[in-house]
Amino acid sequence: MSHGFSPILIDDIVKYVIIPNLEHDQLVECRFVNSHWKRACTTEIFKRKYGDKTCINLVGKQLTSVPAEIGSLLKLRELDLSYNKLTSVPAEISSLQNLQHLNLDGNQLTSVPADIGSLQRLQTLRLDGNQLTSVPPEIGSLQNLRKLTLSNNKLTSVPPKIGSLQLLQTLVLSHNQLTSVPPEIRFLQQLEQLFLSDNQLTSVPPEIGSLQQLRWLALQGNQLSSVPPEIGSLQKLQRLSLFNNQLTSVPAEIGFLQQLRFLYLHNNQLTSFIIRLPNCTIKI
Repeated sequence: MSHGFSPILIDDIVKYVIIPNLEHDQLVECRFVNSHWKRACTTEIFKRKYGDKTCINLVGKQLTSVPAEIGSLLKLRELDLSYNKLTSVPAEISSLQNLQHLNLDGNQLTSVPADIGSLQRLQTLRLDGNQLTSVPPEIGSLQNLRKLTLSNNKLTSVPPKIGSLQLLQTLVLSHNQLTSVPPEIRFLQQLEQLFLSDNQLTSVPPEIGSLQQLRWLALQGNQLSSVPPEIGSLQKLQRLSLFNNQLTSVPAEIGFLQQLRFLYLHNNQLTSFIIRLPNCTIKI
């Protein structure tokens, strides 16, 4: 059956048809009737243009999908797909075993594939500004993860497996719909920054006092009526934000935070405050 052209080698297709369309980092696909030709051509595009790259930046390219062939880029260490129109991520991304930094900010993702837990060298995972209602428990398998950002989504809960991220230093969960924080958060012994602002939290688990490396704790913009006294155990804490809640008092144990430099308590319902923190800037 003829399609108006003579059979030619895949190399010829790439040389004479595909390459001119790749000058501006566009992810294009061949539109041949035969699906085998289409897949072979797409795979060849990736191998020719991206196969030897360790870093790919496709920010704001209006992408609506990522071809499964991205899984063939085995040398990749950094992949930035932020600010596109992606609604999903192919499971084949789990093949990128050298990937260390993955940025998916500002897309339209409603879910994250469980296979993402296979990225054992991943250190940074950015998922801010999507439409996620949950994250898979497999995210707890990312044993080398240092930074996880999930702000501005629609999360109502966080999987307890998040406590398995024992090297995590920064966790951003601001601007979601969280009503609770799992007690397993106590296992994040390297955590330095925890952002839980602008959710629907009515309480904070006492286990938060176990985070001995924590330096910045953001809890503003919730529905907190109290704070656990265990917060006074955070001996390295430098910044504590509790404004825009429903607090009527704060525990006296906050006075034990000798490294605290900034304490924000305004826009609450405090009736008194007698804690002395001479080296701390306090806004009530």
